Amino acid sequence: MAALPTADLPVSLILSTLGVVTAKAIFYNGSVLKTLTELGQIVRKEGLSSFCPGVDASAKLSNLLNDRRLSYFKGYEHVLT
Repeated sequence: MAALPTADLPVSLILSTLGVVTAKAIFYNGSVLKTLTELGQIVRKEGLSSFCPGVDASAKLSNLLNDRRLSYFKGYEHVLT
């Protein structure tokens, strides 16, 4: 799979790439915020690009969970080649 686009990124493409139905399901289990481990089960931290802030892949995943911005998925690669 190619990286997600960096411009005009539809939410539906993020959801289908991650295999979830709603944007809330990326970050929450019901009404409880996911742990980093749980988020890491659906998001490959190594696939997060420079659009997600952080000095390394672990920091990027942490920032994604803390900020919960879908724009951080710009350039995301779910399966790295």
